[in-house]
Amino acid sequence: MIYQTKVDKLAISNTKGDYQSYVYVAPSDRQGTTGLGQLFIVAEAKSREKKIPSILNQLVDELSEYYYHSPTKNTEAALETAAQYFNENIGDITGKNLRWLKEKMSILIAAIQDNKLIISNFGGLSAWLFRNNKIHDITAGGNNKDVTGKKILCQLISGQLVDGDVLLLTNNTIFDYFSDEKIKKTVMGLAPTQACAFFKNTLLDYKVSVDFSTIIIKFMAFKKAPQQIIDATAGTNVLKAADNVEILNKAEPGIAAKIFIKLAGWLKNGLAKIYALVKKAGTLKMRGKKEAKKEVGELSGMNVKSEEQIAREDEKKRVKGLAFKKWKSFNIVEYRLILLIILAAILFTGSLFIVNNKKKNQVQNEEFQALVEEINGKINSVEAALIYKDEARAQELLSEANDLLAKLTNNNPQEQYQYQELKNELAKQVKRIYNLETITNPEVLVELPQDFAATSNIYADPNNIIYLARGAEIYKVNTGNKALDKVASITGQIKKLVYFEKNKLLILTKTGEVWIMDTNNYGARKITLELPKKSQLVDLATYGLKIYLLDGGNNNIYKYNYQTTSFGTPSKWLSGEDDLTGNEVIVVDGSVWLAAKDGQISKFFKGKKEVFGLKGAYEKISSQTLLVTNETSNNLYLLDRDKNRILIADKTGQVSKQLLGDELEKIVSIAPNSNERELYLMTVNKVYKIGL
Repeated sequence: MIYQTKVDKLAISNTKGDYQSYVYVAPSDRQGTTGLGQLFIVAEAKSREKKIPSILNQLVDELSEYYYHSPTKNTEAALETAAQYFNENIGDITGKNLRWLKEKMSILIAAIQDNKLIISNFGGLSAWLFRNNKIHDITAGGNNKDVTGKKILCQLISGQLVDGDVLLLTNNTIFDYFSDEKIKKTVMGLAPTQACAFFKNTLLDYKVSVDFSTIIIKFMAFKKAPQQIIDATAGTNVLKAADNVEILNKAEPGIAAKIFIKLAGWLKNGLAKIYALVKKAGTLKMRGKKEAKKEVGELSGMNVKSEEQIAREDEKKRVKGLAFKKWKSFNIVEYRLILLIILAAILFTGSLFIVNNKKKNQVQNEEFQALVEEINGKINSVEAALIYKDEARAQELLSEANDLLAKLTNNNPQEQYQYQELKNELAKQVKRIYNLETITNPEVLVELPQDFAATSNIYADPNNIIYLARGAEIYKVNTGNKALDKVASITGQIKKLVYFEKNKLLILTKTGEVWIMDTNNYGARKITLELPKKSQLVDLATYGLKIYLLDGGNNNIYKYNYQTTSFGTPSKWLSGEDDLTGNEVIVVDGSVWLAAKDGQISKFFKGKKEVFGLKGAYEKISSQTLLVTNETSNNLYLLDRDKNRILIADKTGQVSKQLLGDELEKIVSIAPNSNERELYLMTVNKVYKIGL
């Protein structure tokens, strides 16, 4: 198992306070060269003496040097010897007596090697472990100033870390300004750098003067997936080439230059011989040509074309034979020299290719890792924004992170693995920020008969009785036997079912006719609406005893008042000149809401359009959007039919939940129940119920 730590430190000094501190995190190169892991030290003194900072600095330097120059490579033994050195030399280093040290001094020293943690502490500094969403004080408060004798660091605490653990090495000031829950949420939810920034910015925002000394360590255990991918996909030659490149990387500076200088020397010494060989070859070639000319001239008088061709072929063979004989006449030294020159040329060309290719890969890798780091920074900033409850900023940062992810190339298994990890993390953040939930295992209320095609919306009355229509027939969902009961028929294809008043259901047909049905006896009667000239009835809604008609022909909304058994003369409801083109749905809850073909939702009040927009929707709403609400609902319910998702927003437009129907058939209609704790869904072949 491979282990890694992410670390950051924070030290804030109150110029008017009593404390001075020094926080140390060992550089990563030291842990690699010594094999003793990473060292962390927090030292604090309750004194405003001017020389205290230099004393603390010297103390930490000597402790770290003594630890990393330990004769043993065992982390626990090295820390123990460093603690002994501290106890024996603390007086000489600080120039203070033991009483002053015990009263004024606090120190915590910790080391992590692989997954092992060793800590020694004295005074008011503590180590806190955050694991499984719980906080543990693993140094028992750190307040051991009542120890007797001359030893200060007199105990070691050791244990095993697991993946996801977070360590907080700190003085107790942090608990005076932040609750345990806030500290836990911050250090476990953010990267150490962002967590330190959060604490610092919060204290600065509130202009709090404190003495703050903290190290945050996040411990991670890497899986072997990246290496397994490489091992499974790479061939032997590729691995060998990679090893060779690594050897070149590790070679001391100047070796490559020395090799080529040597080759150049060989070339210079053999130049005369090469020239002589070339000259001989040229002479041989010329002589061969003259002899060939002579013989060809003698044959020129012959008129048989096939014999001329044969003669030329024979001449070529003879010339080649002479050249081959000359090649065979070279001695062993000449052979070796030529082979050496060829080999040197091949090596030189190959080395240039390797170096250039290495540089190219190095640049690409650096660019890749820089983008990865930037994306991780965006993700950490998203976490910080969520802690501040700034969802808009979190969404903006997430969008930026996704844009950066699109720029990432993934040409090798390692990059492919990193890319997939980032993609998965961003998908997780998307679900978290946008409150995305996939609808799983909804309760089936009824299975629609085969070839049953509903033509209306699904409607739930105040008693949560569910109605729907097919053609001219109205059905009630029987939740007891999970069947459909036909309750009424009218003339004309039914388009919409709308609540009108107690025990009354308003029915709109595709041709614009309006009916009223009594839900007690299911009697239905047609009512007459006086429509304006050029009227094109697009949709209607009810509010109280009024009908609101969306008229596409006159680009207006008309209001009808109910008068005992009929509706009176319509009146224009809009007072402005707003263009209603493209709107297909109207619902009324006191305000008038319209849904357009492009997914745009508009709000009107007292005849005038108001500023309204949905906030927090993941991806733009598509053109096929159904809008549902009424005067008793607290929310707007939007069905995005194209993307098979449902958005629930309050009436200011803030989306609170987004339900994904990825595991369902195509959803065609929705209706909340009367208390908005459940939602009814109608798909192409079932009616479901889900909890909200």
